[in-house]
Amino acid sequence: MTYPPNDQPDPQNPLDQPFGPPPGPSGRQDPPPQPGWQAQPQGWQPQQGWQQQGQAWNQPQDWQAQQGWQPQQGWQPQGPGWQPDPLAKSRVLAGILGILFGALGVHNFYTGYLQIGWIQLGLTLGSTVLTVLTLGLFGFVATIVIPGVAVWGLVEGILFLTQRTGHYAVDATGRPLRD
Repeated sequence: MTYPPNDQPDPQNPLDQPFGPPPGPSGRQDPPPQPGWQAQPQGWQPQQGWQQQGQAWNQPQDWQAQQGWQPQQGWQPQGPGWQPDPLAKSRVLAGILGILFGALGVHNFYTGYLQIGWIQLGLTLGSTVLTVLTLGLFGFVATIVIPGVAVWGLVEGILFLTQRTGHYAVDATGRPLRD
């Protein structure tokens, strides 16, 4: 691409404009049309309830009944007729499995975090197999890796027992753990 003399931007090239293409015939800069996008007719106004300049947005009265509404994470409804989620995993069982069998990743398999579970199981079994196959030559690897993964599992087990929000309060599908 060549520039006019003195390396000035070409006024005919919209890519050389400092803030995109020049304004349209209405005097304002219109966004480029998107596929499936249609220009609104002259005088079009947004629907009532949308935030307009200088006007607050009117929240619908039935906002809880709107499709897609989910309670805040960790929030448990209490009242007549309320029943816990029957598919929810147990927080206590996940914590105990993490404390007792953390080096094998059993607690992560239980809560559905399969990738982390396979990593923990692979590190533990892999270092053990490596030590056995080399007749103890790489035993120092197992003496470092296995306790490290065990501590990792112990910490995760404690977090499953104590955390009420975040990663350790839900299973892999996002369903809150039950007490």
